[in-house]
Amino acid sequence: MKGPLDYGVRAVERAVRLLAALAEADRPPTLTVVAGQADLSVPTTFRLLRTLQDQGLVSYDELQGTYALGPRVLELSRGLLRQLDVVQVARQHLVAVRNETGETATLAVRSGDVTVNVAVVESLETLRRVKTIGEASPLYAGTNGKIFLAASSDQEIAAYLERVELVPFTDYTPTDPRVIRQQVEQTRAVGFAESTNELGSHGTGFAAAIRAHDGRVVAALNVAGPASRCTPEARERWIQAVVQNAREISSALGYSERPDRPGISAQPELTAPPARRSRKRA
Repeated sequence: MKGPLDYGVRAVERAVRLLAALAEADRPPTLTVVAGQADLSVPTTFRLLRTLQDQGLVSYDELQGTYALGPRVLELSRGLLRQLDVVQVARQHLVAVRNETGETATLAVRSGDVTVNVAVVESLETLRRVKTIGEASPLYAGTNGKIFLAASSDQEIAAYLERVELVPFTDYTPTDPRVIRQQVEQTRAVGFAESTNELGSHGTGFAAAIRAHDGRVVAALNVAGPASRCTPEARERWIQAVVQNAREISSALGYSERPDRPGISAQPELTAPPARRSRKRA
């Protein structure tokens, strides 16, 4: 009986090693250098590179005598990024958040000055936070908006607060720009957003950022339920579920939390602030 390795094609495996060597090189290498990096003979390396060059996967600089990845690699990577649809990738994680917390889980994206739900997995509880696909919320109220504001620059936040009318939905809706900035800073510091009854639903919610391969925040993963069910123990469980699943979705989209990546900051470690004192809900 054949094992898994018996189905491998040796020439393809070698070609992949060459492409990996070219991808890891700080500058385009010569034939001898890339052969050494891939642990292949020079004649074999030459034949494989020539084949890859014919397919547009490798380019050759005749003046320098060096090789580099070809333009078709970029074309293939774009195809991969198109296939990594955030809703498709996130769907199983929405179910996981719902199952881990028992509450409604949603995925939201930013559209101008609002966030819009693009996927929803509802709680199975009779009393639950009901959300719908297409439901929009302003950036200044609720958890999803805080995630996108936290991903914006301070200048972008200032411009947003100047152009938008901060309408209160409840007594708990933040309408003071100073309070909103404080909430944004808190979100940046702990790695998740939190709100209670800011939109008039009598609910408590938590959200975490979902990042694309280049570090951009492309969506917010949210869990929300009745405020009456958000006990200190439940609160910790909701936070852990939404933060962990958001990280897993980001990883599936190609995002790495390595702090050495230029221009991209790693997500903060989860440090949940103390549970809020109980207070009368509006």
